[in-house]
Amino acid sequence: MSVVSVSMPQSTPRRETLHEDLKLCYQAVTDIHGSGTMIRRILLLFCLLAPVLSAGPAAAEPLALTVKPLPLNSENPAQATLDGLTWRGSLEITADNPRFGSLSGLLLEPEGDRLLAVTDAGHWVSARIRLDDEGFLVGLEDAEIHRLRDGDNRALASKRAGDAESLARLHDGTTLVAFEQAHRIWRYPAGAGGLGRPAQPFPAPPGLDRLRDNGGLEALTELPDGRLLVVAEHGGDTPTLPGYLWQQGRWSELALRRRARYRPTGAAILPSGDVLLLERRFSVLGGLAASLRRLPLAEIETGATLEGEVLAELHPPLVYDNMEGIAARAEPGGGVRIYLVSDDNFNPFQRTVLISLLLEAE
Repeated sequence: MSVVSVSMPQSTPRRETLHEDLKLCYQAVTDIHGSGTMIRRILLLFCLLAPVLSAGPAAAEPLALTVKPLPLNSENPAQATLDGLTWRGSLEITADNPRFGSLSGLLLEPEGDRLLAVTDAGHWVSARIRLDDEGFLVGLEDAEIHRLRDGDNRALASKRAGDAESLARLHDGTTLVAFEQAHRIWRYPAGAGGLGRPAQPFPAPPGLDRLRDNGGLEALTELPDGRLLVVAEHGGDTPTLPGYLWQQGRWSELALRRRARYRPTGAAILPSGDVLLLERRFSVLGGLAASLRRLPLAEIETGATLEGEVLAELHPPLVYDNMEGIAARAEPGGGVRIYLVSDDNFNPFQRTVLISLLLEAE
């Protein structure tokens, strides 16, 4: 009996999708000459099962980022405050990797020195935050980019499947990712590389099929008492936007009062338990703008219409872009550090901008 040797594709950081691995494996098998049909069938079956049987996280691709400091106000570089917030640095971020860009949801790792973001194209990005001695944001280091995986450990290869928009870290350490177009919420395991492991479905709020493809669950965060708050970006021509609360194993509905043309794009929890809502506005005449609205925890109840209070707005000549991601953490010296990130839509006329702000002690 002859021994058949097949060169199997290795898991490399530069593999774009699982489909590429399968195509290479299939080609390797079909190129074998002089082997019986049964051997080919066994090898083809191995090609199909090997990626699924591999339970480890997908390999990371190192990501070289270039950053350029940006002032808070391009017309007045001395400006260092924004309403009730203090500016603590901002960066324009670029990379030579075509997969980098379109950052949406944003989280901080528990230690607070590393950010985690998801993209509209089914990737997740991790990078260490570098602050100077005065606490100003000056750089990003040790960056990596990975593919999000589905429940069968397959890479999300299409725009519709991979349109990740928001992130939430739960008390048990697992991470939720909300997607639009194919509206759904997935849960990823706790621990290092969690977003590189197979996902598990999370119960979805009712009525997601009524949302626009590009108007899904943009603002997602866990409240201090374990409830989950999620707000949709669009909801029809009404004065409110649909929101949902996950509590005691089921969803209930609430609403968010709309502010002119603003739409929610992200949410983070303040130490008080209040929610800091990031909103974006776009119009042909007015262009882009962003705002931060504070939603009191005491008002977040089933059936409520959330109003909140606007803390700050970003618009020209202040630094801003298509702001979509927000994360917050208590500072050791007092106050709350807030990070905002923009989605450049892989558009050369837009930028990936990371902004750091400080909310003084509550």
